[in-house]
Amino acid sequence: CCLMLDRSEQEAIVQYQRGECVAVEPADVADAKHAIGRLHRMGGRWEAAARSYHEAHSLQPESAEFEQDLLFAQAKVHLLAGQPREAAAALERGFALAEAAWRPHFARELAHATGLAGDFEGTARHYAIALSLGGVRDHATVGEALSALAAHHEQADVRLAAGFLRASIRMTAHNHTALDVCTSWVDN
Repeated sequence: CCLMLDRSEQEAIVQYQRGECVAVEPADVADAKHAIGRLHRMGGRWEAAARSYHEAHSLQPESAEFEQDLLFAQAKVHLLAGQPREAAAALERGFALAEAAWRPHFARELAHATGLAGDFEGTARHYAIALSLGGVRDHATVGEALSALAAHHEQADVRLAAGFLRASIRMTAHNHTALDVCTSWVDN
């Protein structure tokens, strides 16, 4: 822990690896692997985090915390690989079992993944949840995210891009809820 506080991340990883080598109990090995996964997550190394979390979870499959962290890391790997549907599936499972502190993060990432996958209604629903849980700062932030999704879909699906853009304008200018915006877009 001290090494993590000092931001000597690589040294902390080495120490946890040493700890897992001398650990006697599988639970201690799992804890060390989980801690290594956390360090990789903090450094934005999602593939390494997912591997470490997978190893920890395989040693303690009953641990909801380990599964939650594994699903979040796997989703990030899928997003970075351009696989938003797979990311959304992992995030849906993770959101269902996430502890309260993690639910806002899952909701925000799930909104993003469903948006990239072209699921406008899912995006609106999950942004509404993220807003209610504090995972997104305010309606303007959601408007900015919807605008980015409009730009993302512009080449492939003009109608979908236009829907995200209209939703962005409504969220930002009129402080509508994400679900109100979704309903008005689907009705048009």
